[in-house]
Amino acid sequence: VLFEDGETVVADFVLGVDPDALETAAADEAVLAAADDLGAERAGRRLLLRADRTDLSKNILRGLLAFELLLERHPEHRDRVWHVALLNPSRQDVPEYVEYLQACQQAADRIRERFGEHSLDFAVENDYPRVLAAFRIYDVLLTNPVIDGTNLVAKEGAVLNRNDGAVVLSRTAGATQVMGDDALVVNPYDVEEQAEALQRALTMDYEERSGRAKGLREAAVRGRPSDWFAAQRARLSSIVHVR
Repeated sequence: VLFEDGETVVADFVLGVDPDALETAAADEAVLAAADDLGAERAGRRLLLRADRTDLSKNILRGLLAFELLLERHPEHRDRVWHVALLNPSRQDVPEYVEYLQACQQAADRIRERFGEHSLDFAVENDYPRVLAAFRIYDVLLTNPVIDGTNLVAKEGAVLNRNDGAVVLSRTAGATQVMGDDALVVNPYDVEEQAEALQRALTMDYEERSGRAKGLREAAVRGRPSDWFAAQRARLSSIVHVR
């Protein structure tokens, strides 16, 4: 970028996750205990997971509406799918964030009233061990941000999952650049499309699920932190060298 007498080099570097660090974290006793609890609560049902901060950009409300629409249109899932929303409270000193979380809570309450308390676990607390444990066993991971520079949740989930889980991913998440071929990509504003993607993810045959899961894991570690940092240093060195 040229501006007046200055020149700025703009470059794009993919940021992935460190699988070794994630595996170490997931082996912690607190995570193993959380996994036991989740297994008991799950009771043989399919697990639809989301794990996010309660930022407006994360699009939690439309995700809940998509789940509600899924159960409305596909009653066969009502006692067979458990939606777990693990939410880390964010910026609760900002009125707009408080109002948004309240709207999400109201939607969650309505879903439980319509389809049973067992249909949805809507938890607003900082419980990282439970998040890691849920990553291991989800059948579907929903990450539908309105906008996101990367979205490491999609990548962390894909690396830790041991259930050949599907990922429903917003087309406006940066992770889609590397994971889009194997994720089910959706318009974050389109609740119907998200509900349809959830249905497809839940009914996908084993061969397709496992193939996509393998691709998601491989994509998620592209640009692991050490490589990401090294690439930036190399780019900076090349610029200095040219000058």
